[in-house]
Amino acid sequence: ERWLLATLGSVLFARWAPTAPGAPTRLAVTALDRRTLTPRWVATVPAPRSASSDRDDSVQLNTCGPLVCVVTETATVALDPGTGAQRWTAPRAAFIPVPGGLLADYTIGAPGPIGRTRPTTIAQNRVIVHDPVTGRRTALLNGWRLLGVDPLRNRLMIGETLDDSTVLTWLTPTGLEPFALVTGRYDNC
Repeated sequence: ERWLLATLGSVLFARWAPTAPGAPTRLAVTALDRRTLTPRWVATVPAPRSASSDRDDSVQLNTCGPLVCVVTETATVALDPGTGAQRWTAPRAAFIPVPGGLLADYTIGAPGPIGRTRPTTIAQNRVIVHDPVTGRRTALLNGWRLLGVDPLRNRLMIGETLDDSTVLTWLTPTGLEPFALVTGRYDNC
């Protein structure tokens, strides 16, 4: 199996690295120059193989702000796009870029207060925001869903469902700004 991503001036190519019998499995990630396809660097990342199927869909390559993220079944590893050096590691997370250059994790398969789930589990009711350079968590909102992004005003739309209504709120760099209470459950906008 192989995974490809073209981003940040490189073409990234990930494949299972050869390992000795009984040794932990690893991914070899190679960065190629986007124009010449000349190798720039190779990094290895710990990555357990999924036992759930013939095909390993738990591996992803993504852009995480100024870094490149390798998402495995158990972790997200951020690599420097110029050198391949590991910058930070976090529990498996489905990061998406959000205003202010941050990353939002709507928690697919990440361990946390509500326990470990399978990577195929639908997004749970919490939003986590991270600094993409350090991987540091900057906000944790249990009970909330990420509903949308407003890049022009540098904010996230999040919602919290209480009984049969949803509170719609903007998450801005300065805090929470509730703006509507609507009837029903909203999972996205």
